[in-house]
Amino acid sequence: MDVITFTVVITIGFCVITFVIVVLIVILYDIIIKIPIVKIISVVVRLTSARENEVGETDDMFIIMTPQNAVGNCILDDLGRMVMAAGKRPVIIVNPRLKDMPSAAGVMQVAGRKERMEFVDSFKTCYHFRLLYLSGTNFYPILGALRYSYPGPYEVYKREDLPEKKERYLLMDTFEEEPRGDDFALALAGRQRKIEAAAPFWKFW
Repeated sequence: MDVITFTVVITIGFCVITFVIVVLIVILYDIIIKIPIVKIISVVVRLTSARENEVGETDDMFIIMTPQNAVGNCILDDLGRMVMAAGKRPVIIVNPRLKDMPSAAGVMQVAGRKERMEFVDSFKTCYHFRLLYLSGTNFYPILGALRYSYPGPYEVYKREDLPEKKERYLLMDTFEEEPRGDDFALALAGRQRKIEAAAPFWKFW
């Protein structure tokens, strides 16, 4: 499989996973809050921007797809005002990229940074999945995967090649907090405690 084909496959897979997560969120919201799914789809699901003036009084919940900061353009101010306008209604962000970015002049935005990061940390992660690569690479080779499903724990999987160009992922270790750096190396090397059973990737809760 060449790099272009691999990239296309990963992109399609990413879109499918995102769609499935959104559908599951809507279904779970219907079960918990007891609001018919038809009503949610007809009233809430509409394409718009993440701005305060887009929050309607009849909206039940908000799903924001891939909000991200850019150089010279911090989305956190608009996102924060939208969350405030939403009040107690659920605000769900999918695949956020909210790391602090420098201004257009190349200077880090120091003023208000503490408040911005506290706002980002106020969101609770319900599901997280990403592939693990060698340091300095972006797509290949795939060493394993990190998975988290609320309320946890974080799970580190190791990728193994199988005959006929197949593969499998083996659960190597779990962590109460998101693993960093050496945690991955030790887990993939099998130096952490043994795990009795692995939950499937597709389990949401």
